[in-house]
Amino acid sequence: MFIDFLFEVFRQNPESEAVIWHDQGFAYGELLDWTNHWRSYLRQNRIATGTVTAIEADFSPNAIALMLALIETGCIAVPLTSSVAAKKAEFIAISKVEALLD
Repeated sequence: MFIDFLFEVFRQNPESEAVIWHDQGFAYGELLDWTNHWRSYLRQNRIATGTVTAIEADFSPNAIALMLALIETGCIAVPLTSSVAAKKAEFIAISKVEALLD
């Protein structure tokens, strides 16, 4: 819905490298598979459109897929990395997080 144009590129180029993480390449097809996995997870766990969702993650392909699934679902994503560990509770409170994923 929101980013269908991206998913169309993923579908048209499933073998092409989309992301390099820790010196390893990951293809668009893999990213699409992981995004679909996260979409199913969000549905099964009733994380619906408009839910403020914090993501405790690095910049891995899996975390990217989760962000894409949240965007596609219409959730409000609050990305948190280990670099903000000291302020994590404050950021969660400020953003009024309703769901936390890691």
